[in-house]
Amino acid sequence: NEFLGGEMVYTRFYTSIESYYPLVGGLNFHPRAELGFFNRTPPYFKLFSLGGRNSFYGLYENELTGEKIFSSSLELRQRLTGYLYLTARYDFGKVWDKLQSIRFDKLKHGFGGSLVLKTLIGPVGVAYGRTTEGLEAVYFYAGYDY
Repeated sequence: NEFLGGEMVYTRFYTSIESYYPLVGGLNFHPRAELGFFNRTPPYFKLFSLGGRNSFYGLYENELTGEKIFSSSLELRQRLTGYLYLTARYDFGKVWDKLQSIRFDKLKHGFGGSLVLKTLIGPVGVAYGRTTEGLEAVYFYAGYDY
């Protein structure tokens, strides 16, 4: 802010909610939603981003950026053995730069799945995602995300 010597003034609002619900036989349901916006133009590195294995299947990490965001996903995770998990997720959402351009009928949709092995160094897995626009991405990962 200006009284702290800053040259850029903006306000950021962001909220998210998610939960894990155990169903039957090692199956879990994981819904997630996030909403955010800025009231003025923030610096580029503060923009909201969409894409990547944990954000939106079918897009690369931080592929889309903008000043406003709405994103949600529905995920099912099944334990196959004591250390092996299979997940399937459906994502929908979008980022926008201007308030006037927000249209929920133009949301992006993505879906994908992963196979994850629980190890001593954390999860090791491979995931695949695709958007309804035909964009595809493969994700390899090992260890915990912080």
